[in-house]
Amino acid sequence: MEMLKSRRALTWITLDGSAISLLLAIAGFVLVNSPLVAVLALTAAIVLFSTFLYLSRSNEEAPATQVATVEVEAGLPVHPITGLYRWWVFRDRVMEEIARAERQKRSLALVLLEPGDLFGKPADEARLHAANILRRTVRNGDFFAQYDDDRFVVMLPEIDADGARTAANRLLSSLRAHEEPSLRWRAALVMYPKHGATPGELMDRAQIVLQPGRLASAVDDN
Repeated sequence: MEMLKSRRALTWITLDGSAISLLLAIAGFVLVNSPLVAVLALTAAIVLFSTFLYLSRSNEEAPATQVATVEVEAGLPVHPITGLYRWWVFRDRVMEEIARAERQKRSLALVLLEPGDLFGKPADEARLHAANILRRTVRNGDFFAQYDDDRFVVMLPEIDADGARTAANRLLSSLRAHEEPSLRWRAALVMYPKHGATPGELMDRAQIVLQPGRLASAVDDN
């Protein structure tokens, strides 16, 4: 913003300078009768006015650049390894679905999927492989994303508890059928509104469900 203000100020300075130089050129020809002064002043006027035109175009293009930056920031960022949407994109989608579920008096489910050993980071190839398995396994209408670098989260809209358990088991079974030996995938299933009224509350509950397995994994690794 400060740079843009400085550029605009410089634009008007060059315009004023070109006007003054033009007046000096006229004075050189008419009043002083000095062709050299007039030519130098006219040259300065041309250079300054050309600079003014360049800066004017730059100022007009600056807002477009700023809008483009905002559009990138307001877009849908994806994880660099798996290509899945980031958590905040998922969170906003869940909030919209919760509002719809509340109006229609329906439930929805979230499934948090994590590798069994969070202390040893999975390789990039393993994370991408798991993401591709989810792409092939989720139902039409489900929405899934990257919760953090190692974990995935899936939203199952308009589903009851029994259907959610079946879908969660299918996701987990697919991951385990193709998993790396060290990953040992596990899952936590939480339901709206039973386990929480917001995405944050639901995810907190899911992590509590998975906590004993993480502690057991830490003890086993030690």
